[in-house]
Amino acid sequence: MPAAHPNKQTNWSNSILPTGWTPMASPPDTLIGHDELLARMARDLAAGRLHHGWLLNGPEGIGKFKAALHLAAWLLSVPDQSTASLFADEASNRLPDPRQLDPDHPEVRLALTQTHPDLLIIKPSEDEKNKSGQIKTDQIRELNSFFAHSAGRGGWRVAIIDSLDLVNRNGQNAMLKILEEPPKQALLLVLNNRSGAVLPTIRSRCTQAVMQPLRQTETIQVLERLWPSGDDAYIRTLAGLSGGSPGQAVQLAEAEAAPLFEASCHLLCDPATRPEDFWAIAEKWGPAGNKGRAVRAAALFLFDRLITTASVNAASVETTLQQEDDFSALGFIRPTLDALRQRHQAETLARLHQEFCADLRRTERLFLDFSPVFAKFLCKLHSQTQPE
Repeated sequence: MPAAHPNKQTNWSNSILPTGWTPMASPPDTLIGHDELLARMARDLAAGRLHHGWLLNGPEGIGKFKAALHLAAWLLSVPDQSTASLFADEASNRLPDPRQLDPDHPEVRLALTQTHPDLLIIKPSEDEKNKSGQIKTDQIRELNSFFAHSAGRGGWRVAIIDSLDLVNRNGQNAMLKILEEPPKQALLLVLNNRSGAVLPTIRSRCTQAVMQPLRQTETIQVLERLWPSGDDAYIRTLAGLSGGSPGQAVQLAEAEAAPLFEASCHLLCDPATRPEDFWAIAEKWGPAGNKGRAVRAAALFLFDRLITTASVNAASVETTLQQEDDFSALGFIRPTLDALRQRHQAETLARLHQEFCADLRRTERLFLDFSPVFAKFLCKLHSQTQPE
């Protein structure tokens, strides 16, 4: 690797953002965002038409599991609704507010601690033998025995699968029996991060719910709960970078990626930046092995957002996504977007973006060194490809 230029100090050593934060546990009875989903389920239950299978689609890290657990705790605490279809208004009045769980209610407490006998949560096994990180088909088959028994506490039975993109075709087929022949007072909540992972037979038998990323104010609220004494500027930066995903914001903080990204943007904006500087910061982004995997994943996420936004701007396409506006509004992002738009046409940025994503995934798959790939990518972004 070339040595750093002796007369130029790389900006990544002067970042204004703090690092090394560890998130606290969020209060389990508090859910921020996803009001539409809660209201929709409350209406359906009050009307006596709550569907037995729900597919909760949305980006990773926006709180789908917490929302599902919140809904399970709420439903398990609901009084008998067997007459809801005849007396919808009265039943609606008797329903507890899904937004405000009572943490002292025994059903709520058991559900939120994931110890309720009528709640089944299916996630990838943490066994060392499960190197694939997938949900096994035998785990899915547990749904049959779980729903075959009567509710232990006389109410609903709820199962949560987190998530469907970790279930293979055989596992998804094993879900069909429950979806085709649902028992009474049974609810299956299936989380899904990728729409392409769902078999048509599963999709057609579930009620679809698209869960949106959180608004920036909501993301900030979540992060403030995780880091009560956190730096306000850092929290706002993480919220803007995360795209409405508190889970992604936590990963960025744990990888200490925000200062690196800020420094990288400063280097891209500076016409005097030399290739040596990009090689120096690329080493920070590319630690080898499992230790650096979180940092490399952050690089893919952040530069994917940066180049996608730059391509849209270069093509003069207007976007209505609030998350993109929050991203562009960050102080060090806007100058970077302007610089990229002046250097490259939209087609060039799209090609560089495609090459970067493919190269990064290839280096991960083949266990190659990420640093030189990333340094060359930064150099290409910094070069001029259209007439000034």
